[in-house]
Amino acid sequence: MAKIGKMFIAFFLMTLFVSCNSEDGKNSAGMGDLKVSITDAPFDFQNVDSASVTIKKIKIRKDSGEVLELLDREVTLDLLKLRNGVTETLADIKIPTGSYDQISLIVSEASVTLDNGEHFPLKVPSGSQSGLKIFISPSITVNDGVRSEVLLDFDLSRSFVPHGSHQNITGFNFKPVIRAVSVAAAGIISGEVLNYDSGIAGATVTVTKGEEVIATAVTEVNGTFKILGVPAGVYDVNAEKEGFQSLKINAVPVSAGSEVTTHFILTSLESLAGI
Repeated sequence: MAKIGKMFIAFFLMTLFVSCNSEDGKNSAGMGDLKVSITDAPFDFQNVDSASVTIKKIKIRKDSGEVLELLDREVTLDLLKLRNGVTETLADIKIPTGSYDQISLIVSEASVTLDNGEHFPLKVPSGSQSGLKIFISPSITVNDGVRSEVLLDFDLSRSFVPHGSHQNITGFNFKPVIRAVSVAAAGIISGEVLNYDSGIAGATVTVTKGEEVIATAVTEVNGTFKILGVPAGVYDVNAEKEGFQSLKINAVPVSAGSEVTTHFILTSLESLAGI
């Protein structure tokens, strides 16, 4: 059974679409359209059928301290359906122009269902009920007539922690792990992991900078992957899969607003052993 992969995505892609009219040249009077979407990287756990969360409220904070409410209705999402670039809109409203540095999520419920039908309602930490505070780094500025976007990355493998063995799961702890990044300052890493000319499903692709793990994805059935919201910079990208020799590509450059493609060809350990 495939091991749990660290999820990049994988919890929320939040997109700020801003189109404001300045009044007498004063940006402080402007209003912009705010679109909030959610995305998730795949959950590398073959016997998990769904990983669901119910979001009760979403708030965003100006760096001046003012807090605006973006969502005041419950939305339940199966995060496993939002993977490798797939998103779902949560809210689409107007907000004042300005600089925003923090997003808060109030999660009211969470659960995991295995493919055998076994269902695990999970206890939501008290911090989730009062609001999970995620800093946007760097802060995002909403200007008149400019489209701005924020990506929230929900790390599923660290957020849904299983009890027991992979063969005998007895429950999960829910400890939400989320990061935020300005899309204007980030790019995309995509590609495929192959065994010669065949795609490898369930391979873990990890983006690192030094010892820090920036993001992780798991390949689809055909071996493809896509990692959104990678801050501009230079990274090492590693691909691994049980039964194969891992492979790392060093110094992969990521530019803001662009997509870089990486391809891996992994050799099976049986081939290396001459079996």
